[in-house]
Amino acid sequence: MSHQLRRCGSDVDLARAARGFVGARPSIGHCSLNPWRDQRWYKDHRAHQQGAAGDCDLRCRPDADTATQPGCRLGHQRNRTRGRSAYARERNPITSLMAEDGIRALARALPLIMARPADREARTEALYGAWLCGVCLGTVGMAPHHKLCHTLGGTFDLPHAQTHAVVLPHALAYNAPAEPPVMARIARAVGAADAAQGLYDLIKQLDATLALRDIGMPESSLEQAAGLALTNAYWNPRPLERGAIRDLIARAWMGEAPASCKGFLVIVAPDVS
Repeated sequence: MSHQLRRCGSDVDLARAARGFVGARPSIGHCSLNPWRDQRWYKDHRAHQQGAAGDCDLRCRPDADTATQPGCRLGHQRNRTRGRSAYARERNPITSLMAEDGIRALARALPLIMARPADREARTEALYGAWLCGVCLGTVGMAPHHKLCHTLGGTFDLPHAQTHAVVLPHALAYNAPAEPPVMARIARAVGAADAAQGLYDLIKQLDATLALRDIGMPESSLEQAAGLALTNAYWNPRPLERGAIRDLIARAWMGEAPASCKGFLVIVAPDVS
């Protein structure tokens, strides 16, 4: 039992483990900003039967997770505003609205939380945005940002949330010329002229990790990473090109601002979301 409890990643995991071992029926106060954990937990009918509640008071101090878990969540969300619900083929008008509002809530709340950790209104708004992103994650498919982050994390043992936060602006810039309506929505949500640059600036403002080299990825692995990213690739609105993917990873490794995609011509279908 003690071994299993030590492996728990959050208060929710701990409560779940306790329930399994001793038959307890805890009232869960969920405060994670991790989209996959939230989405799994709230879809679990047992959680609804036993009472699951989000409580922003359970997490009232700024730390690495406060800045980077939403990067993971925004990554899942971004692929949902039109095409992963931002670019997913399964998108629909509802997931598009939820994605944009989730991004907006997180972009507005996170700087306030980092400045005033005990700000309950900001914490509540961040939890709302995180929940919206988690719902989108459970509704539509994945895009290469997600595949790239899992490839990098699994191959080079990189932390999941930080990897998402680092790669997100660069993956967004890669797909920008193929999805102008999506980029306009994301830019509007983060209050920036450019979606990719706006997210990069937000991550920088939060003092989160900007470079893959800072979380353990070796420079010698760039070519390997580019090759792995193209293996069993996910659907993407822009064709995946090894050279361009390698450049994306290289910029993320250095921590540079996302590349401009001006001059890249793509025929774009009408936005029906």
